[in-house]
Amino acid sequence: MADHTANWPDHLEGDARPLEVGILLFNGHTTLDFVGPYTAFSAVGMKIHLVSKTLDPVLSEDCVLAIAPTATFDDCPERLDILLVPGGFVEKAMLDQATIAFLADRGATASYITSVCNGALILAAAGLLDGYRSATHWASRDHLAQLGVEVSTERVCIDRNRFSGGGVTAGIDFGLTVIAHTLGEKAAKFAQLVMEYDPKPPFNAGSPQGAGPEMVALFDKFTAGPDTTLRNAVSQVMEQRAASSPHRASGENAGLAASIVNT
Repeated sequence: MADHTANWPDHLEGDARPLEVGILLFNGHTTLDFVGPYTAFSAVGMKIHLVSKTLDPVLSEDCVLAIAPTATFDDCPERLDILLVPGGFVEKAMLDQATIAFLADRGATASYITSVCNGALILAAAGLLDGYRSATHWASRDHLAQLGVEVSTERVCIDRNRFSGGGVTAGIDFGLTVIAHTLGEKAAKFAQLVMEYDPKPPFNAGSPQGAGPEMVALFDKFTAGPDTTLRNAVSQVMEQRAASSPHRASGENAGLAASIVNT
């Protein structure tokens, strides 16, 4: 990949090729997972493709907010600088053959393969996190570990060309980090200023440690059903991958799958 850090902001004036970004969209996505990075990437002139199986509107996880894709799997650019997968209700996407085939294809040539929240589970289902470390939403860390991924508790995790953000709001930090690595710190700071990203949360409840056991118990109560569905999807992915490649059997990956690191 060409080094764009030396000519920013020249590319905003048409003197350099903008970075091509492909963001996967699927029904049940968490919109803020990709809107945060999308806003940051847009601020520095990246060319963003919202990619889905069809051009039909894609619904958010609450089935209220509809997003219009700009490209299908077939007409998305073959060579992406950045491939991004957001999270949400990821079960169907993890098990959808067309989605997995698209990610495997574009992931083979993308300069950066990235995710926010439990979008990492979809990347893992596509085999794109094999041998890599990744962050995800705190409530999905055990699921990601089951898929043989070394799990990081960082808000933004970088492992070679794999960039991943933690849950939802971490997508903004993730986006700025990706910009810093592709266009330079100056561009990242510019995007941060454009978004007036100067967070001062009113409560210290953005992590299980800060929220405390009562809030965590409340979270568990309201997510018990979706978590069961997700566990079933993870099990199906593991079975499919073991069947397609016996050497990936879960027993061989047990040591790695159990590891959750903070690096």
